Amino acid sequence: MNNYTDLYASDVEDIDEDLVAVDVGNLQHTAVEEMSITLPDIVANLSLPIDHKRVSRFNILRANVWDGAVRGFKRKTYTENCDMLVRFVDDVGVFEEGIDTGGPRREFFTLLMRHLKDRPIFDGPDGHRFVVYNAKAIREDEYFMAGKMIAVSVVHGGPGPHFLSEDFVQYLAGRPSFKSTVNAITDEEIRKVLREVRIA
Repeated sequence: MNNYTDLYASDVEDIDEDLVAVDVGNLQHTAVEEMSITLPDIVANLSLPIDHKRVSRFNILRANVWDGAVRGFKRKTYTENCDMLVRFVDDVGVFEEGIDTGGPRREFFTLLMRHLKDRPIFDGPDGHRFVVYNAKAIREDEYFMAGKMIAVSVVHGGPGPHFLSEDFVQYLAGRPSFKSTVNAITDEEIRKVLREVRIA
């Protein structure tokens, strides 16, 4: 069974066009129906399988949200289809008072998105970041972990990755036009070379 954090590629089959009869009217109607689905509807559908009677526990040290999140997501007992119980811990290991009725979970995801934007897998100016290559992050499976964190945050009522470039998000969504500027490049040498090429 696939869930919202699984990554998969659909199988592609070669179909003999002569053997397939297509009713174009039905296809157009289907396309209109598919376009009427909103993002909130998609997120609501993805959150339906969450079992609110079972929880995955996250003990988070505010000073080190990233490590606590990685530990929590890598736990063998963690499952995306369980609700999340987040408890914050102070520097000496004492749990903060309070019951998680959603506030600590939303705060955790907000802090996690802030930490995620500064990870070495992202680059670019604030609010316009994009994914970059990082060999260490590949070895540590950080790209997959970041994707999982973003998906879980959105489905469990937390924020999305608002730090990403809108062009990058549109590109990921399959929009063919990607219009970025040289100013989005943070490496000064590369930016200088690109400006020289543009002027030439």
